[in-house]
Amino acid sequence: MKTTMKRLVVYPADIKLLTGKSDKAVYKECHRIREKFGLGKKDKLTTIHVKDFYHITLEELEMYLIIPNREDNLVQVAK
Repeated sequence: MKTTMKRLVVYPADIKLLTGKSDKAVYKECHRIREKFGLGKKDKLTTIHVKDFYHITLEELEMYLIIPNREDNLVQVAK
């Protein structure tokens, strides 16, 4: 039985794929997400934070998450 790999933490590279924004704009966006949910600088953004911020479903968000060794990645992950 094949299980699908899922992640809870969302990184700036994932948000960049989702939004198509530049690196600088993505880091500002991460800051806005942290402010909205009252997170500190070192706190991780989760899939729940990001989906609520962008008003999308988890299924839509998971399409943009970079997961190593996943066959249908949108971007090739360097090994």
